Amino acid sequence: MLSRRDVLGIAAGAALMGPGLLSVQEARAATRINGFTIQGAIYDLWLPNRDLVGTPTTNEYAITGGTKQKFTGALMYTSPQGAAILRGRVRTTFGDGGGVAVLGIPIGVEARRATYATYTQRCTAGRVWWSSADGGKAVPASKTVRLRGARNFRDAAGNGSGLAVAGGRLRRGLVYRSNKLAALSGMDCAILLDLGVTRVIDLRQPATIAASPDRAIAGIARTTIDVFGSTTSSDTYEMYRMFASSAYRRGKIAEAIRTITAATGPVVLHCTYGKDRTGWIVAMIQLALGATESAVIAEWLKSNTYLGTNTLTTGHFAAGLSEAVGATGAAMEPRRDDGDDPSSARSPKAT
Repeated sequence: MLSRRDVLGIAAGAALMGPGLLSVQEARAATRINGFTIQGAIYDLWLPNRDLVGTPTTNEYAITGGTKQKFTGALMYTSPQGAAILRGRVRTTFGDGGGVAVLGIPIGVEARRATYATYTQRCTAGRVWWSSADGGKAVPASKTVRLRGARNFRDAAGNGSGLAVAGGRLRRGLVYRSNKLAALSGMDCAILLDLGVTRVIDLRQPATIAASPDRAIAGIARTTIDVFGSTTSSDTYEMYRMFASSAYRRGKIAEAIRTITAATGPVVLHCTYGKDRTGWIVAMIQLALGATESAVIAEWLKSNTYLGTNTLTTGHFAAGLSEAVGATGAAMEPRRDDGDDPSSARSPKAT
């Protein structure tokens, strides 16, 4: 005859082997405070951070792509990527930047770069930064992050889904182009690290670099490639023609492209203003990968907008391109705009 203890033991064993175990786990991964329930992934993150987050003021509720719950000291989100805490100035910046509709759902816990006194929060469709010196910055993944100390900084692959090329699009987040990096702010440095930049390629002459050196960033290597050498010209048309006609400059341009392709992570390519030496090399990469001439020129001319000048004209680019075609002895057929074919992604690193 089974005793009461035996019966309870059998029942407990059955519960451990069946659906009952899930119920026990769910009960442990949940709590109720002030009439509101904290559970699941939010509970798991809230428990070790409850002093930071505070107590709930709502139950968890569904939003596009995940869930959200409000607490006295923070907002908490869940998505397929996990749970996240959003608080303080980062939370304010996230809201001012368009919130979930623009930036997606926050991912992971807010990170801090103590060296630059900067806080950052990844989101499914963008990123948020905040620092006491620079304030807040919320940037959708579809746009290039703007740097306070480098006005012509941008993704060499363009915005959106990337510049259309033969058979696909340029892959964003691999090659960035810029003017000199001498005036970077602390937030700018933190942003470059968050973007994963591993190397800066400086195309300026040694004397120019010595007079205005880039700000050093621990963890980011530097390479200098003097594209101009000892020969310079005050005539912009002649400068662009020499990008193709000068064997020295062609060699340095090829060296810069090889350095980009050999990099182990994202790179920043820059000169003084980021429009001529940098602009020409980026344009050659884009053309080599099959971008249309009109699209390449449109990207090249954006330096006028970023720098607030009108120094670049299509005639400058045409002079260099005409010299390049003449130098190779090849005929260049007009490129057709065949529309966007996103069937595959092409990287500038593939050149």
